[in-house]
Amino acid sequence: MEQMKEDLSKFSSEFCSQFDLTSRIEDMWKAIKTQLNTTLDKCVPSKMTSTRYNQPWINREVKQLSRRKKRSFKRARETKSARDRKHYQHLKKATRNACKRAYDSYISNIVSPDSHSNPKKFWSFISSKKTESTGVAPLKSSDGLTYSDQATKANILNEQFSSVFNANEDLTTIEDIKSPPYSPMPDIEISTRGVQKLLAGLNIHKASGPDGVSTRLLKSFSSELAPSSPCCSRPHLTRVLYHKTGRRQM
Repeated sequence: MEQMKEDLSKFSSEFCSQFDLTSRIEDMWKAIKTQLNTTLDKCVPSKMTSTRYNQPWINREVKQLSRRKKRSFKRARETKSARDRKHYQHLKKATRNACKRAYDSYISNIVSPDSHSNPKKFWSFISSKKTESTGVAPLKSSDGLTYSDQATKANILNEQFSSVFNANEDLTTIEDIKSPPYSPMPDIEISTRGVQKLLAGLNIHKASGPDGVSTRLLKSFSSELAPSSPCCSRPHLTRVLYHKTGRRQM
């Protein structure tokens, strides 16, 4: 934690000396995002995880039995022994029964009356039942075939959207949009204290935004990141940097 605070405090000072109000927004945001990701990679341990046990109802017992079953299968295949084969069949049955017990227990818990106070488990289970965890489901093209690769799905959607718009539409029939009856919005004053307050009030249980930056990181180091805000005090940039507050931005 101390190393992360030191790195981010140093970055805020360098950021203000490197950028000003005339700098490009894309360059400023790229510098902030790069530093945050670099700090995470440097100071936060990480490990590769397998999608083998990604179902929410799989518990420790199921994982242990599954690993034992896998080792037993390899041994039975190598030795071709009837005893090892029988042992593998026993573990296979035990694993199947453990999976059923874990699944039934999980379902009972999420549909119980107490689940209303903590609906996160329920929606986690619903998400696990989706066809795809992320992205768009397989689509059927005009030739009647179904495609699942990203490029083809993008082309199918593009063709669909293009078919419902007419590039030769007569624009003279569109009514002119009158000027709004409201007075122009005054400039927004952005201060270090205000930005720090917004970052410190983030809900760490909410998902990250489209930039992928963790809300826990922004909240934990709000005092170190906030000093860089006066260097980029333009409303349209601030909406990009601090949209995670969940509050409506004008």
